Amino acid sequence: MEKLWEKAADMFRKLDGIDPDVEYNVGFTFRGMKAGGLLSRSGAGLPGPIWHKDTFSEYVAIIYPFCFLKGYNNELASKDVYEVGDPGSKKLGAFTGNLKNTVLVNTIPDGATQGFGESVAFNNLETRHRARPPMGAKSKDVLDAIVAARNWGVPSNAVRAMIHISLRKSSPNDIVSHFDKGPEIGRAHV
Repeated sequence: MEKLWEKAADMFRKLDGIDPDVEYNVGFTFRGMKAGGLLSRSGAGLPGPIWHKDTFSEYVAIIYPFCFLKGYNNELASKDVYEVGDPGSKKLGAFTGNLKNTVLVNTIPDGATQGFGESVAFNNLETRHRARPPMGAKSKDVLDAIVAARNWGVPSNAVRAMIHISLRKSSPNDIVSHFDKGPEIGRAHV
């Protein structure tokens, strides 16, 4: 966790609006993306290309510990660009339309066959993002990615993983403030 926080904190410090003197609540979420929905072409079990923002987060960093399937990327858009497709963000969390002027986050570097530790950080209040699973991937490529992941020690058919690290300024009304005041778990200065 310390190495993840070290990487995320470096990215957060580069964002506008981060105050190093303010205490933030920190949340970590880990998710593996399984490939079964790619093989069946159903998308079952995949996060899907749904535009969203993270709940209760002011800033977000996403680290991809591994990705074995080319084309399994994320897409970012500013709130203004997003609202061209969904005015007023009324369908946020359900909207899957394609937008212009977005940024693609490659989880495998150009020229590589696998990715380890690619990352991005952004202001969650001003950004919308979505996963872009390669629904048109060839079955052989998906199966090869599953084998590569298993050879690396992944216990399921996950071909990509992501760790979301969320920041939210601490406040007396925040739920974290009601937890036991033991070790400073869940709180940090950036």
